[in-house]
Amino acid sequence: MTRDPWLSEVMGHAVWSVEGPGEPVPAGRAMLQARIPAERVDVARDLCAEGFYPVDMALTLRRGTDAGPEPDHPVRPAAPGDREAVAGVSARAMTTSRFSLDPAIPAGTAARVKGEWAANCVAGARGIGVTVAEVEGAVAGFLAVVASGGRRVIDLVAVDEGFRGRGVGRALVADFVRRHGPASEGLVVATQAGNAPSLALYESLGFRVAEAAWVLHRHVGP
Repeated sequence: MTRDPWLSEVMGHAVWSVEGPGEPVPAGRAMLQARIPAERVDVARDLCAEGFYPVDMALTLRRGTDAGPEPDHPVRPAAPGDREAVAGVSARAMTTSRFSLDPAIPAGTAARVKGEWAANCVAGARGIGVTVAEVEGAVAGFLAVVASGGRRVIDLVAVDEGFRGRGVGRALVADFVRRHGPASEGLVVATQAGNAPSLALYESLGFRVAEAAWVLHRHVGP
């Protein structure tokens, strides 16, 4: 069992990651989280018997290193002054994250998790860079990247609701492919199995599903 210090601070109580059933329950209020390969239904079943429940089926997609198409909208690296705007987009737009889908997590807490996560990316406290797409002078969307060995991974990507359907998300991902593909050992992104528009976008830009995993939560204490 491993404690997540940052997430614990944002959530206001301890958050622990577990590998499987049978781990000791911590004292006090806490959220336990587990990510289990989709084929290990036995492990997911045993965790559910302990009080866990599924909040997501996470799909991991991978792509090669060719540059791909040009983005349809201008995309630029985020500047320090974009931090508040990017955090706002993340807090408002990321309504399909596991935090938003979990009925035991208040909407305000889920928004705060994603807002502060994105703000840390812009500040350089997490990941290796953030890009933004502007429409009519406003930050319409952003994409944050982390490194995993030689691979580059989309950590967060979101488009504000008022700018959806205008190709902003596609431009951000296309720019990610061109910016990081040729200089990496491969590209990776994760999305929810129930997020059909996101899945279709990634597949249209050459990503293919490589893994699936159950994401389970359990809340204990007062």
